[in-house]
Amino acid sequence: MEVCEDEASHILLPGLARQETVLYRERQAIHLEADPSDYLAEEGIKSNEARLEIIHKILGDILDLHVRDPREITQLDYTRGFFLGNHVKLSLVEGWRGEGGTQSLGELTVQWCLRGEAERNPPSATFLPVHVYDCPEHFSTVEYFDNLTSTSLGRLVVYSDVLTTTNAVTRNVPLAHGVACVARRMTSGQGRGQNVWRRMSATLPLVQHAAALAAVRAVRALPAYEHLDISNESIRVRQEGSAQPVAGVIAGVDEAGWLRVRTAGGDVRVAPDGNTFDLMSGLVAPKF
Repeated sequence: MEVCEDEASHILLPGLARQETVLYRERQAIHLEADPSDYLAEEGIKSNEARLEIIHKILGDILDLHVRDPREITQLDYTRGFFLGNHVKLSLVEGWRGEGGTQSLGELTVQWCLRGEAERNPPSATFLPVHVYDCPEHFSTVEYFDNLTSTSLGRLVVYSDVLTTTNAVTRNVPLAHGVACVARRMTSGQGRGQNVWRRMSATLPLVQHAAALAAVRAVRALPAYEHLDISNESIRVRQEGSAQPVAGVIAGVDEAGWLRVRTAGGDVRVAPDGNTFDLMSGLVAPKF
């Protein structure tokens, strides 16, 4: 490996097929997620193929993830769903099924397919056939339920490889208490409030998460930072509909991961989403 000494430089790695691949380095960080053609012109175009092969090898061979060559993907196809869980799901489905076994969930129409029933339409952004008796190929139901510790949440789950957003199944018309939806990929994911999942070009979300995890582990490896205890810190909380914040102390997190704040009027749960935290004034307030 050849490393240049200037702050913003290039790192030369042995490439595949006896070529050299040039990776961009800025202040000691190797940017595998960056497209070399953005900063190396024609040389970057030649290096990009080898860069993708390196990333493919890291994700597939080292991390043992299911990886497809993006050159093999010509279009994104939506996939059918599967309704997983115990026998309770059968009685629920009977109540959900309307004409033709379908149910309208706002912008999405779901067809609950019983044994032997054919799909009325192929999966699309607005139509989802969900098979009640079959199991998915890319999702381990055994591993999922063996590791699930909740009593209600997720005990019944709709799974699909590719959906617009899991919120389309669970948001507009609540199916039943605890029913969850899981997707391997969302084309236009939506979170709580106005939050959205966007597909960013020239980035690798997995690499970004790994980098964030590495930063957290590095901080916790320092003496006195092994445990960041916040577990009696004084803050102020302003709830929606209230003009004045109330004083309280952090009491920890609940089973769902929400921040618990103890106030004179009782415990307040603060959602991790939909709130802002003013570090300078110690104030947690809802987003507007």
